[in-house]
Amino acid sequence: MHRLLNRKFFTWPVIGVAIAMFLSLIFVACFRYPETGFQIGQSSFLPATFRIGAVLSLIVLLFGLRERRAKLSRRGIILFITLGLLCQLVFLLTFSRSVYSDTGYVMTMVGRLLDGQHHWYQYFYFYPNNVNVTLFWAMCLAPFKWLGVTKFFFLVRLLQLLFLDLALFYFGTSFNKVKQNAGWLVVILSLFYLPLLTYIVFPYNDLIAVATIFAVLGSFIRLSLAKTRKGQTGQLVVMMLLMAAGIVVRQNSVIILIALLLTLLFVSKISRKMKALAVVLGLSLTLLGTVGMKSVQHQVGYVSQPSLVTPSIRYVNMSWNPQTSGEINGPDSGMYGDLPKDERAKKITAEFKQRLKTLGVKGIAKHLLKKETFQFALAYSNQDMAKMQVTGLVKHEWQVPSLLGYLGNLFQPVYILMVVAALYVNWLLLRKKKVLSELMTAIVLFADLSILGVFTFHVFLWEVRDRYALPAVPFLLMLAVIAWLAFKEQKSANQPRKQVVLPGLATVSLLCLLLGFGNGFRQFTATETKIGNVYASGFDFYTEDGRQEATVQPGHHYQTSSFKLKDTATNFAFTLGDVTEAEAKDLSLTLTNLATNQVYSIQPKVGLNSLDETFAKGNYRLDLVNEGKQAIKTTFLQQLGTTNLQGPVVKDNGQKVTGLNFVYDFGTVKKADRVSPLAYASLFVLFVFTLAISCVFIKIKRK
Repeated sequence: MHRLLNRKFFTWPVIGVAIAMFLSLIFVACFRYPETGFQIGQSSFLPATFRIGAVLSLIVLLFGLRERRAKLSRRGIILFITLGLLCQLVFLLTFSRSVYSDTGYVMTMVGRLLDGQHHWYQYFYFYPNNVNVTLFWAMCLAPFKWLGVTKFFFLVRLLQLLFLDLALFYFGTSFNKVKQNAGWLVVILSLFYLPLLTYIVFPYNDLIAVATIFAVLGSFIRLSLAKTRKGQTGQLVVMMLLMAAGIVVRQNSVIILIALLLTLLFVSKISRKMKALAVVLGLSLTLLGTVGMKSVQHQVGYVSQPSLVTPSIRYVNMSWNPQTSGEINGPDSGMYGDLPKDERAKKITAEFKQRLKTLGVKGIAKHLLKKETFQFALAYSNQDMAKMQVTGLVKHEWQVPSLLGYLGNLFQPVYILMVVAALYVNWLLLRKKKVLSELMTAIVLFADLSILGVFTFHVFLWEVRDRYALPAVPFLLMLAVIAWLAFKEQKSANQPRKQVVLPGLATVSLLCLLLGFGNGFRQFTATETKIGNVYASGFDFYTEDGRQEATVQPGHHYQTSSFKLKDTATNFAFTLGDVTEAEAKDLSLTLTNLATNQVYSIQPKVGLNSLDETFAKGNYRLDLVNEGKQAIKTTFLQQLGTTNLQGPVVKDNGQKVTGLNFVYDFGTVKKADRVSPLAYASLFVLFVFTLAISCVFIKIKRK
């Protein structure tokens, strides 16, 4: 099955375009982020000199390992996998993230379904792609609900980790059949690649899609190695079932299906009947999964309303806003939102055409680069990890942004090296170097087509976000290992040249690291305001037009159960929403520290309420009384229709009310170094040490 057909007319163009794409990705990952200043989003990023120096130090390390002919023994594999699993466990127990926006809607609706509440939020009629995500998690969590579990955020993190690891080990055992220990190398690299692991705290569908991609890759390899038609058919069915499941959960995974089918069609030693079966199974199982989930949706009360669905052109138009980098934009999101769907689509289409005319050829090229930068420039997520909390690894929550910035800088060179490795593999294939088996070549082709699909869809058409690049990560991890295996087998024919190149790389690496350290020290150790999330009880249901708001009845006393602040907070904030000044004056709010009995009396006001005080860590309680004669509807108090996901239980005149939830936040604000001098220096010391060890490896081997 391994001989590629039409190499001249199919494989070479794909590899050529992939090389151009990887070169572009290396450029943006090294030089384009941040575009202005040193601070974007929630993290700080070191300059290009650091990234280049760090990547070169890792490349020199690979030369050193090759010189020593380093091999992983069975004990080494077990040791690294064990350490990787322990790191995952530490992350699972220490990192968490409050839900809001999309994840808030999904998790709240999951809770409602588990409680038998089938009234869907309007949000899901605007964005029906998230209905299957909700149903997936409702199915996964139903057994735990039967066991009496109501707080399931930890379970969601654990289940995502289990799905990922099971898929990883399935892929690893499959890839080992192609090259001894190759699969374990991918597993080890994936276990330690924190930018991938981070998404277990994001209760959505991205990591599930990644897990299905790893599983599909494993089945693709097993299909390729099957020696009988029966074996091929069995693996083909398994692979397409996994692919269909991935598409049901994450619709954009259809890009991977297209890449998979193209790869199968252009690989020989598989009969035309088997190719036809692959196409039929891929399309029919995907269709069956989609129709099946529609049936499940109807059973739980969701019936799509096409007139409310957000037009696809809205995402396209938003991605071509000249004032942005193609990301989600508030005004664009609601553009012509008061018009019927068809009329809205026409208006947005006209706006999109006008934007392209305004940009012109030069502007379009610049905008494409901005979009690519926004989605693909960073290893670590900088756009979806707000309200992250870390227990144990940092002393205070205001230190979390610095920790995330540190991890982002630490893994950025690894990400760049992975892209360089992908470029290297494709370059070898383009030069017709016979260092890869024909099966490995097919795997590289599948990876190239998949990454190209993700890249093309978002950069040229859809909105961008760094999270949307996640489906490319499994392929980059695999290509990195394939590149290492090919690199080890490559032998330099020009020994004198190698003796010049390696010292040159080491020298440039050291100079870049020193230059980066000097250039960035002042900026990265300067004082700035740090903001940390101490406690978040809920979020704003921004699409519901107040339907989730609860009514505060006159003379009623609403009291929360005890809730715990795990760190000292310096700000307490909430909003009343659309209430009058007279209604606000009728409300009496107190916050009580249950350990010291200190009472904070707060007179709510219209709009945002923010109290700047020092709230020591410990247990607290909120009490709200309507002292007026009229009922007051406020966003401060919600009716979720399910057991509270984040906030404490609320009692109305002493009676517990399921789903009643106060919405408020405790934060901490602190002026401190952007990055501590010690942490800043440690990043550079780490890669200088790597460089030194690499040079020692090479020198010892030559002696």
